[in-house]
Amino acid sequence: MASSSLKKYDFTSSALFLSLYFSAAFAVLLIHTPKPSIGEWVGKLFWFINFDHFGKFSLLTFITAIIAINALLLHKINSGILGIGKEKLFLPLLYLILCVISPGSLNVSGALLASPFFLYSIHNTLYAHKSERSLFLTGIFLSGAIVFEPRFILLSIVPMIFLFTTKMLKFREIVIFVISFIIPSLTYLSIYQLLNGDFLHLIVDFGQMIITREGSAIIEETPVGYVILLVYFLLVVSAMFRIVQSINRVKIIKAMTLYRIIALFIGIVIIYLIYPKILSGIAPLLAFPLSIIIGERVASRDTAPSYRVLFFVLLILVSVKFIYEFI
Repeated sequence: MASSSLKKYDFTSSALFLSLYFSAAFAVLLIHTPKPSIGEWVGKLFWFINFDHFGKFSLLTFITAIIAINALLLHKINSGILGIGKEKLFLPLLYLILCVISPGSLNVSGALLASPFFLYSIHNTLYAHKSERSLFLTGIFLSGAIVFEPRFILLSIVPMIFLFTTKMLKFREIVIFVISFIIPSLTYLSIYQLLNGDFLHLIVDFGQMIITREGSAIIEETPVGYVILLVYFLLVVSAMFRIVQSINRVKIIKAMTLYRIIALFIGIVIIYLIYPKILSGIAPLLAFPLSIIIGERVASRDTAPSYRVLFFVLLILVSVKFIYEFI
């Protein structure tokens, strides 16, 4: 009886179901969402671009391309390491859904531009103890992420912890990492100085973003929105507890990846508590660990039917909210 009940909700981990849901949600957003806003820091970094010349669909295409890069990395990690879901597209589709249903995900923010850089830095920490190339790329990507979103300087503690605790780095490796970390920021500042003059005011603005806390950590939502947050909380806490319980039964590389994903999720939550205003642009990064944490439980063979029901309830509630807001 339990087996038949489980199979009844198997469609929640079906690539076909998730692709149909994503297509519908994305179509609604394309039609009803206003023209994406441009983050203040993005405007300063790309002072030479007049974003007013770009139309709504041009900006949405650009945003979609960034999110797609993250989805491709997730597909690579899932295919090579995690093996979550019977279908290879399950996890990337879940990521895309969690992106588009999150408020503020379709805006050109510094956090959006930084997300692929930060995620690739996390990915490279898995291999940095074996390859100097991965170590070098970790520094490059991490520094690039901080250039696009200065507040990620605190979040960078997460990959650095894994980088320096996986193995004791030799002096030569530390030098390689430091040099690679300096290259992106030094290159950008040099270009800025050549084309736009004094870069000191940009450094001041960079520092100001790090030390300034704006907004409130209390999320203001509709009643349906609060229920969605509660369902999210139940899904994530339950899945994290289950992952930690079973972590010793998986391969070492998968365990290392899951530990990094959980640490990344906790780090993002802490960054939100410090910088509440960042919530409006951090969805493409936050959806990455969320999709793995929730996806690991949804797609697991021994998952209780109640968990898949709860996940399905989340999608229904999001649909209700979409209908209320857009249609």
